[in-house]
Amino acid sequence: MAIPLKFLREDYETLASEIARLQQTTNPSIHERISLRLFLQMLGQILVVAPVCDGAVGIGSTVTVRATVMRRAYNRDKRAYELVPLLGLDQKPHTVIEEVRIGSYFPFGPNGVTSYDSFVGRALLGARVGETREWEVGGGQVIRYAVLAIE
Repeated sequence: MAIPLKFLREDYETLASEIARLQQTTNPSIHERISLRLFLQMLGQILVVAPVCDGAVGIGSTVTVRATVMRRAYNRDKRAYELVPLLGLDQKPHTVIEEVRIGSYFPFGPNGVTSYDSFVGRALLGARVGETREWEVGGGQVIRYAVLAIE
């Protein structure tokens, strides 16, 4: 049994109309044929879900986060590695406040929509305002997300 792919209703309807458009194309490109095959395979695994409204980050949530790039550094006094902010040339931490919209497995929306199955989506799912989540990006660096607001 395949794992269901969670889709918001509007993304499911967009996928269905895209499939219909691709099926009516008289001379499809190789890209269109591959897309159609992928979309048809996805259809059998889709579970249409409603946006989550329980105060936690879920599919359909728009989340305002403060993202800080951290790095692992060895603390000789503690004899252990710890996370410290990665400093820029101005000796200030790399921090940005951004808005992230958590979308369907395969979001069709405008730019800025992140799949719930992406690294960022998985890090933020279930978080509540005030919580901090981390995502290890490799090379000893970690992005720390502090959830500021959820809509």
